[in-house]
Amino acid sequence: MKKQNIKDFKKRLIVYKQEKKILLLKFIIRSTKLSIKLRTKAQNKIYQMSSMNFSKVRVNNRCILTSRAKSVNSNLKLSRITFRKLASEGSLLGIKKSSW
Repeated sequence: MKKQNIKDFKKRLIVYKQEKKILLLKFIIRSTKLSIKLRTKAQNKIYQMSSMNFSKVRVNNRCILTSRAKSVNSNLKLSRITFRKLASEGSLLGIKKSSW
């Protein structure tokens, strides 16, 4: 694996582990039946966590073969360049070049 793929995997793991905690804190913040003191504590906790790379936005889709970050097909996890190369070689099942 390339270095970028390892970093991306670690980010995904961190986001996955912290997702329940963040959803719970967001529920506390939005709940109007709870006290204001508790809600402000939850807001402060989320603010502290936002600086620690727990956000889903920081995770990139990357090609599993080339580690390219741009123009990645999210279903196949392949970049368009790698996809075209593998399709023309016949390595991908069920995909053939079309002409009309």
